[in-house]
Amino acid sequence: MVDSESDAQPSKQPVLPALLLAGGILLLGVSFFWPGESASEAAWSLDQAKAYQAASVKLHSLSQERVASAGTNNEKALREKLDKAESEYKAIRTELDSAIDRPKHITLIMRICGSLLATVGLLMLYNRAGKAG
Repeated sequence: MVDSESDAQPSKQPVLPALLLAGGILLLGVSFFWPGESASEAAWSLDQAKAYQAASVKLHSLSQERVASAGTNNEKALREKLDKAESEYKAIRTELDSAIDRPKHITLIMRICGSLLATVGLLMLYNRAGKAG
């Protein structure tokens, strides 16, 4: 009974390293194509793009008005509007930068995990080959 259990154990052992190696290589391969396509479209909507464009136009217009009104009584009020528009623009720009960077982070995580899986699989196969020889 003990002999049959020990005979069954080594035959199952090479499957795990091979699966780890194959899974790691597959994850690495997928990381080159998938994240950039799907995550960027899902992270930034058309409404957000329109809001970003409107904030950008508003900021530009107010900055031009402020320059044109330099030295007048209206300058202080325009400066307050410009500060508010600038803070709105920066908030939306931060969201855009986050949406742009998200696929990069997903790709990095996938590549790290794939590399680790493949490395562990290779080390297990190497270790098994060293014990057999």
